[in-house]
Order: sequence, then C-alpha cells, then structure tokens
Amino acid sequence: MNAGTGTEEYYHHRAPEYDEVYTRPARQGDMLVVRARLTDCSAGKHVLELAAGTGWWTSVLADTAASVTATDVNQATLDVARARRAWPPSVGFAVADALQLQAIQGDFDAAFAGFFWSHVPLAKIDTFLEGLMLRLLPGSPLSAS
Repeated sequence: MNAGTGTEEYYHHRAPEYDEVYTRPARQGDMLVVRARLTDCSAGKHVLELAAGTGWWTSVLADTAASVTATDVNQATLDVARARRAWPPSVGFAVADALQLQAIQGDFDAAFAGFFWSHVPLAKIDTFLEGLMLRLLPGSPLSAS
C-alpha cells in the first residue's frame, strides 16, 4: 500500500522534464554549493536516498558514497534515473514509499531527501523522522541509538 504524499501522480507525469529545474541559469550558483556540500557529506557513506526522482542528486552521491540506494514511489522517475548514466555497482534503485521506510532493504549510515521535506504532511513528520532514524545505523548523525 502506498501511504503517499498526494503528489505521486504529478511527479509520474512530470518525469521527462523534471530535471529542467536544475538547469536554470539563475540557480547555478546554489547548485554548485549544494553539490559540494552533498559530495562532502556522502563521502564513504552508505546512503539511503528518499524520493530520488530522476536521479539528479543520485549521480552526485554516487561519486563519493560507498553505496547509494535510490528510492522513489514512482517507477517512471526511476526509469529516467536508471538511464541517466552508467552506474557503478554500488548504486541500486528501488520503488519504495518514503513514508514506509521499513520496506527498504539495506543498512545505511546516511540519508538524503532532496526537495522531499515539503511533501511530508505535517501530521506525518514525526512518524517520518522516527522511521528514518530507525533505518540509520547506530552512530549515524540522526541515529535512534
């Protein structure tokens, strides 16, 4: 069952043009800052990426992370992500609901959710964060240890 955020259908239909937001000239300075920070934070980590969409940020994570499990509720956006580039064996993709994290396989010491926070209903934020903390290994920055 998909608990969803109510935006799944919108992103399913937008998958082919989704990356346009990242290429706008006015955003390039901010994009460089985010890319640098994300590269540093993910170095050597086993990253659980939530709402990966078309894999724009997955590609950044893949360059320094020990592994990346990129998840999204929409198969259509993950299909775009899979075709984005030749992925190293340390990168995997899975259809998964970010609000039902127990179904995602793997051990993680980092998590990333780009532009997803605003889609978590206020009534589900505590549940979402509790579930996320339970998916991170003890000693991770948001760990529930």
